[in-house]
Amino acid sequence: ITNTNDQDEHDAHFSPDAKKIVYANGEVNGSDTSLELIDLEDGSRTILRTSIGKIYGISWSPDGEKIAFVDAPDGRNDNVDIFTYSTGDQSFRQVTDGPSLDHMPMFCNDSKTLFFTSFKSGEERIYRIDPDPRPFLKIERARN
Repeated sequence: ITNTNDQDEHDAHFSPDAKKIVYANGEVNGSDTSLELIDLEDGSRTILRTSIGKIYGISWSPDGEKIAFVDAPDGRNDNVDIFTYSTGDQSFRQVTDGPSLDHMPMFCNDSKTLFFTSFKSGEERIYRIDPDPRPFLKIERARN
């Protein structure tokens, strides 16, 4: 399906309708990574975003309208944030921002709520972002 020289293609995910694949192209620990989309029906390839940092941790929303991913846009691998791409209006939104490692985004079945892990508190924890702009909610362990 892909045929790029001297590049690592990774984190490939099918769209919910299985008509497209989104993936990262570039070294996971290197620089100059791109987020790319292949249309499996016509074979076209579209570069959605390029970054001097690393792009990885791709997750497609169940309704197919958003793609979440991790990027280090400033090239610093110790400060990565989560972004979303809207397939409708083809816009990007930075979801997290701050001096921490935010990664592993995953959409809930409602296609709006986003879960991710972060070291914001100094230890790796799970956080939830609701569709309405609100503070991050840390998922606490149930106590007996």
